[in-house]
Amino acid sequence: MTFVDIIIQFVTVFLGAFLAFWLENVRERQQLRGWLKKYLRDSYVELAATVENLPPFVSQLEAELARFSELSEGKRDPTEEDWKHIGGIVTAQFSGAQFLFESEALNVLTGDVIRHLKLLQDATDSAKVTFNQFHSIQEAYVYPLAIERPESLSAAQRRSLGLAGNAFERFVTEIKALIQQAPEVLAVLKAHGYHR
Repeated sequence: MTFVDIIIQFVTVFLGAFLAFWLENVRERQQLRGWLKKYLRDSYVELAATVENLPPFVSQLEAELARFSELSEGKRDPTEEDWKHIGGIVTAQFSGAQFLFESEALNVLTGDVIRHLKLLQDATDSAKVTFNQFHSIQEAYVYPLAIERPESLSAAQRRSLGLAGNAFERFVTEIKALIQQAPEVLAVLKAHGYHR
């Protein structure tokens, strides 16, 4: 074997290995694109259904907010119905796409899609934090009142309900902001073919 044969063999092996790695990378990116397309299409359907069902939910939230306001401002004394509503166990589940911003998906998605998904994710995270703050206040101040169920409220009890009402109002505001962003995100996903 001559020196030239060794160099040719080395270059051939090097090119073969390089092409193998390159083809594997292309295959993985195509697989990621397929998965992202399916995920974003499913997300589009879920977000569209959520946006469609939110107006009655927001009306319900606003009614609860009015209840907090009336009671904390002393406009009326609480009824049994009030205690069922404001003392009820409230839960919320927030999902998001944070993992997309920590993965190879950033290399596949367009900047416009990433930007809109990130804005929606930030709004979701903010609503989650605000809800957790409300829930902490509700556990500390409202649940004890709901268990006691006083027929009339003292000034301190009204302040407690006012504190919870203010936290709830911030949560409702966050939800409304989330609802306002959703149509734009849906439009961007649709424009990039991530819809059904």
